[in-house]
Amino acid sequence: MFALVKLAITHIAAVRCYEDGRFDDMRMPAMGTQIAPVLRQISKMLPTEEP
Repeated sequence: MFALVKLAITHIAAVRCYEDGRFDDMRMPAMGTQIAPVLRQISKMLPTEEP
């Protein structure tokens, strides 16, 4: 789970760097497409409440 959280943060930071104009590498905004799948994977690992 920790590795997935780090991956999500890395992707978010890459997109932010591109948006702020610090990098012009088009791979940076492309990383943004992977944020939602990573967050879904994290949510699957979280415990669920049982009635």
